[in-house]
Amino acid sequence: MAKSSRLPFILSHNISNEPLAVIHSDLWGPAPISSVQKYHYYVIFIDECIQFTWFFPLKHKSDFYQCFVTFHKYVETQFDKKIRIFQSDGGGEFNTTEFHSYLASCGIKQQLSCLGTPEQNGFAERKHRNITELGLTMLFHGNVPKH
Repeated sequence: MAKSSRLPFILSHNISNEPLAVIHSDLWGPAPISSVQKYHYYVIFIDECIQFTWFFPLKHKSDFYQCFVTFHKYVETQFDKKIRIFQSDGGGEFNTTEFHSYLASCGIKQQLSCLGTPEQNGFAERKHRNITELGLTMLFHGNVPKH
């Protein structure tokens, strides 16, 4: 503790016990190399209860809003469930007036992690690492050139 630059984070034991009640999200990018389809970003939505992850590639950061609206409609239609809480970091894509208005009109509470504390959005940060490592492993075993 004497050498710590900040206090350790206390693990939360408040895990949702209802599917789709709490959704964690984060946007990753820009990628150093664009995909064949010219995607530079991706967004993930993670159900806190069952930890199922939806992955959506994006060409631009600004595509996030429409992607979320599509995802929200899909979840409500296919699973007949309502999203109650949307947890994310404080990135610009999550702080637009349009996005805040949409969440308010749907009755979804937004929870933002504090600036400079990715640990508060741990579900999404760990999933990013997992996705990146899986992708690099597949590229390595497929003998794909680095470029």
